[in-house]
Amino acid sequence: MLPLLRRPKHLRLLVFVLVATLVLPALPASAQSEPDDNAITPITLTLTLAEGTADGTIWVDGEGLHVRDFIVEGAVEGDIGGQVSLTTDLDWYGPCSPDGTACDGDQESFSQVEISGETGTWTGTLAIERILGDQPGAHGILIGRQGANDQVIALNGISYSDTGATQLSGNLVTLTGPIGGVQLSGSACVTGPTTADGGFIGTQGLVQDSGPLRVHREVIGGANPTGIYGDLRQIGQKGSLSGLFIATLDAGYAYGSFVLVGESGPYAGMLGYGRATASIDVEPRCRSGLQITSTWTGQARYLADPAAFLAPRVYFESPEHGQVVTNPVVLELGSDHVAIEPAGEAREGSGHFTVIVDAPCLGPGELMPVDDQHIQLNEGETSIELNLFSGEHRLCLQLTDGAGIAQPATDIIHVFVAPSGGNGPGEF
Repeated sequence: MLPLLRRPKHLRLLVFVLVATLVLPALPASAQSEPDDNAITPITLTLTLAEGTADGTIWVDGEGLHVRDFIVEGAVEGDIGGQVSLTTDLDWYGPCSPDGTACDGDQESFSQVEISGETGTWTGTLAIERILGDQPGAHGILIGRQGANDQVIALNGISYSDTGATQLSGNLVTLTGPIGGVQLSGSACVTGPTTADGGFIGTQGLVQDSGPLRVHREVIGGANPTGIYGDLRQIGQKGSLSGLFIATLDAGYAYGSFVLVGESGPYAGMLGYGRATASIDVEPRCRSGLQITSTWTGQARYLADPAAFLAPRVYFESPEHGQVVTNPVVLELGSDHVAIEPAGEAREGSGHFTVIVDAPCLGPGELMPVDDQHIQLNEGETSIELNLFSGEHRLCLQLTDGAGIAQPATDIIHVFVAPSGGNGPGEF
């Protein structure tokens, strides 16, 4: 079984303001007005992993067991097949024996993945996590070629068989037609635990625009983070762009993959994909003292509905993870790639929010209970006020379809409710 890990409370999220430049050489006008019908199809991959070899570092500390550069070989069956190699950074958070042979607790891993099959080769980045009591989660981007065509895979689900195989699910698109380039570069300050807002500038090619940029990035691995993944949202004034990236982190340098989709305006129908790099440096001018410089380079094509390529996402806009709050606790909720609407009929691409208080998120396909801990926002609301006992609380936000069935999209934060007359907003 592929190892997984958890988000420690004291260093769960790194967030930074990104000032980006997007260079997209314009595609032919005919490609923009008549997108190629590059169909998006569901994909399922089954990984059977053989024994691995560790040529990096392994150590046990107060947090748990940590392994760097652990190489695992195996095979992949499913929509693409062949031999797979993963270079993995992984952590177990919880009690471990002194020799590291036995660990119990939450798990996380970041892997650089290469799949070699008879019909093509795919490479990319995969992040997996499992928090005790919750469903495991996966985020992955693989980019490759099949014959003369590019292929992009976005992975968003994970499960395990009784035989120990790891099953990954998501979407695949085979890309044909005119092609353009995509390049983003920027400098970012680590500013908070969950989100940051900044500015966007595009001066060449397809995107000649400026406007707001919301970035949500997550660093996993405690004092020795192994990788980052997150979302880009609300780019541009003439239209909207959003995306997903995943990168492994080693000695302050990150490398991985990204997908960028155009949602409206002149960007409607655009899909960008490629490689991401970043470095983390000390910068006194940043409030946190850390600065992240990043560059994303790849290609862009047009699809009929590129937003459908990325899985629906839900998230807490506020409060932030680790924040100290007072009653009533106001939750502001956000989503990407899904329509939030009142409950009723189950419709593809739509649903409503459910807030789960001090209980695990549900597995996909389970019927959402109706009780004081499972609060369904059946009218399509995007905010709610809660009155909670003082102390620490765990909140899960989960997408629920019109019939009350839990969907895979979730977000989890911890907040601390101060006693009446307490210290007020802050972080714990």
